[in-house]
Amino acid sequence: MAGSLRKYLVYPAEMVWWHNLVQVVFYNAIHNTNEFKNKRMIRGWSYMKYFWVVCGCMFIYEFLPQYLAPLLLYIDWVCWIKPFNKDFWAMFSSYSGAGILSISLDWNSIGGSTMWTPLSTQLCTLFGIVTSYWILMPILWLTNTMGTETFGKPLTPSLCLEDGTPFRTDSYLNPHYTLNATKNDAGPPVTMTPMYVLNYFWSFVALGACLTHIGFFHGRVIAANWRAALGSSQEDIHTRMMKVYPEVPQWWYAVFYAIMFALSLVCCKVYNLQLPWWGLVIALAMSWALTFPQCAVFAITGSGPAVNVTTALVRGYIFPGRPITNMTFKCYSYM
Repeated sequence: MAGSLRKYLVYPAEMVWWHNLVQVVFYNAIHNTNEFKNKRMIRGWSYMKYFWVVCGCMFIYEFLPQYLAPLLLYIDWVCWIKPFNKDFWAMFSSYSGAGILSISLDWNSIGGSTMWTPLSTQLCTLFGIVTSYWILMPILWLTNTMGTETFGKPLTPSLCLEDGTPFRTDSYLNPHYTLNATKNDAGPPVTMTPMYVLNYFWSFVALGACLTHIGFFHGRVIAANWRAALGSSQEDIHTRMMKVYPEVPQWWYAVFYAIMFALSLVCCKVYNLQLPWWGLVIALAMSWALTFPQCAVFAITGSGPAVNVTTALVRGYIFPGRPITNMTFKCYSYM
């Protein structure tokens, strides 16, 4: 899908793909061996020496938070004020709460996206974190909205009964891993924790905002820019540089896709994944419909909405009570 849409997702100058840009710059620097070995930096070190010293130090250091002292993964210092207060760990603990004001000494937790993601994207992400986890989550917890305190932990993906008891999925399944509707209807209602529901809500909002905002507010501008970038003789410098390499014919992607589609049908049939052929077609159709807007936003901003929640909604409506079918549908429509 990405290959067949490369003229719209790769060639225009607006499509930066920030996370790939870092890797391109890094590998280009390594392959430029003369400069990498000879150009001097701190204390007269070459790029090559500086790179290996930093890599070695990071490799050794990661043994601390990952193996020797996992305490360094998240330092929830606010919890030290009242270590046995349930409200404190619900809001300030990273393991079972919102992790407000938590500090991490593990690079895997910190992440390196702040070094290359556009500032506007980082500010939007920070605004979302503050709104959800620093404002809404404490309000829901302290006011016990929707029985938040009943579930014990503010953040957990586990399903629960109304009294907070964990829901045992296997007790409601038939031998072929389909839902036993009789037991389900006779038992107590099953629910998600309020904060997990809130995460689902933001996922729906993000995808809807992605489609409508691009279409209504920037559709004409983006379309005009893409037409100019694709049809103009003054192409983007990077597009002209890529023309040095032979172009892959579109029919290659079509043939490859057809083969993969056939193998997918075989997998669903042979391994009894309970997904009919028309369900596979619907899953792939959703992928085609969402690939372009999702990838466009991701390429421009460095961040994009996830479509897994939307696919879950669709597959749950089409295939109710069939979890194996639902997971197969998700793999082909999202993964």
